[in-house]
Amino acid sequence: MKYETVSVRIDSELKEQAESVLRELGISVSSAFTMFYKQVVLKNGIPFDVTLAQKPKVLEDYTHEELVFV
Repeated sequence: MKYETVSVRIDSELKEQAESVLRELGISVSSAFTMFYKQVVLKNGIPFDVTLAQKPKVLEDYTHEELVFV
């Protein structure tokens, strides 16, 4: 099997936080990326939902029925 190097630029704080979680899990960064890539291939896409965040409802967005507690 031939191996390749992947180089990415990422926010340093995010990197530290993620690596801390991976250390607790006992998973190397290389293994985590390999798992991600394998899931991309298996799912034929990103292995999690990629959606725009829904904006939170404000009071005016609710119907009368949604606001009435029984």
